[in-house]
Amino acid sequence: MKYKNNKLVKTGDIININFLGKVHEVCVRKVILPDTQDALDWSASQGGILIESEQIGLILCRIIDEDIVFVKRGN
Repeated sequence: MKYKNNKLVKTGDIININFLGKVHEVCVRKVILPDTQDALDWSASQGGILIESEQIGLILCRIIDEDIVFVKRGN
């Protein structure tokens, strides 16, 4: 998966997401590749990313759109 700026999404990335009208800084916990066991487990046949923060918890994003903005690479 890639961000709108064409950078490859990587585990540990820090991103901003517009969620319920507020921008949150979150961490990419896992990249789920299409047609894998993880994709089946998460009911995301096309893949997605698991993101997490204290404010919003753990969320699966199946698409990367304008609400998701790359900030920086994590450790």
